[in-house]
Amino acid sequence: MNRSNLLSNISNLYSRAQHIAEFYLNIKKLTRLNIFILILCSTYFGFLLSGYPFSYKTLSVLFAVFFHFLGNSIINQFQERKTDANLERTKNRPLVTGYFDPYKSLAIGIFFIFLSLLIALIIKNQNILYLLLLNFIIYHLIYTPLKTKTSFAILIGSICGALPPLIGWFIENNYLNYKIIFVATTFYLWQVPHFLFLTEKYENSYKNSNYKVLINNLNKKNYSLITNLWLATYFYSLVFTFYHLEKDLNKLLLFVLIEITIFYKIFKSNNATLKFILINFSIILLILFYLFL
Repeated sequence: MNRSNLLSNISNLYSRAQHIAEFYLNIKKLTRLNIFILILCSTYFGFLLSGYPFSYKTLSVLFAVFFHFLGNSIINQFQERKTDANLERTKNRPLVTGYFDPYKSLAIGIFFIFLSLLIALIIKNQNILYLLLLNFIIYHLIYTPLKTKTSFAILIGSICGALPPLIGWFIENNYLNYKIIFVATTFYLWQVPHFLFLTEKYENSYKNSNYKVLINNLNKKNYSLITNLWLATYFYSLVFTFYHLEKDLNKLLLFVLIEITIFYKIFKSNNATLKFILINFSIILLILFYLFL
């Protein structure tokens, strides 16, 4: 092989690698796999609270959640592809740029949703089926249309954030108890500051979009008041929930001390990115403490 052929082959390989990398990045944006990790952990967390051993049902439901989340992400990006074009955070999503065909992507998204519901039917778990349907209805038919109508749509959308641990719980159970209710409530409360800090990070960009967000619809004083009150409620819920999950005083004190440090930094910081990271870590910490301590 002469030098020119070698260089040509290297160039072709490099070009293919670029295409593969670009395809992977667009798949990642379309499916939001980084968020799915937390969804999966939340579902498994709810299952562990039930006290049952891992079984084929558990694995089946985790796959159902995986397919449901993929379908939700794709369908949501199809719904918002026009408004996403005006937002810095979302303007490079593959359905906005045209990297993937919107209607073919929609068909794939619907297929994934159907697959998740089919799994729930196959394992004959009506509770899982109803929760998946509820998530779909709230997310796509209520929350997504409301995002351009009112900045308080997040109060409805956050219900979807409370469903994964409930789905995990109902893999083997047919009833609710106080533990899973406290956990689901805490996950609901976490969703609001999670979204608020995201909108803070892209505050100026949201001003040029059709989305209604609190930070742009309230004065600074009222926004801070609502955010701080919500954060205080969420903090209390975290501590209250962990106490009822694990009543070991030493573990509780350690958990509270770490959470106090996190929330202190949130209240003192003006860095929206840092606050976003910390608020997410606060809910991850609840899972980690229960699993490993």
